[in-house]
Amino acid sequence: MNKTIVCLGDSITFGYLNSKSSWVSILNDNFRDTTFINKGINGDTTTGMLHRLKEDVLNYNPDTIIFMGGINDIALNIDLETMKSNIIEICNTSKENKIELIILTLLPAPILNIEIGERFNDTFNEYNKWLISYANENSIKYIDTYSIMTNILKTENDIYSDGLHLTKTGNKILANELKDILIKEGII
Repeated sequence: MNKTIVCLGDSITFGYLNSKSSWVSILNDNFRDTTFINKGINGDTTTGMLHRLKEDVLNYNPDTIIFMGGINDIALNIDLETMKSNIIEICNTSKENKIELIILTLLPAPILNIEIGERFNDTFNEYNKWLISYANENSIKYIDTYSIMTNILKTENDIYSDGLHLTKTGNKILANELKDILIKEGII
């Protein structure tokens, strides 16, 4: 049985400068019975993702949505309540359409940590904690990609091209980690 998984997100999902080396493309190349559709858009916010949910996701009638977004909201100083509201609406729409949703936490973003500083860190940490809490409270699957990539950063130094976007190596590492979890959880 062929499954369809739409990956909704921003440049981290899209692959920034090269979508062919994105974690979504790498996952797509690894499975014959699952199609991963990349619906990441460079610079997108959770508001943009919510607005394009029908056209970019629901029209594909997917079995699963993998969602990662919010880093641009934080960088643009969009308030946390707006972000939460957008995520809740995405989750509700997914549930109403009987589509399994998997939320990915934000990846570490060393460059924004340096450039924006404390405000970024506070909002970033609060948002990631809220995502996990909301997912747990609402029986939504999530993957703590922040913790996964933080641990990888301890031994790998070639995973970011600019302190925010993943290199080809970083995308491969993330794809392999996600692949193992998706298989273990019976999603693929």
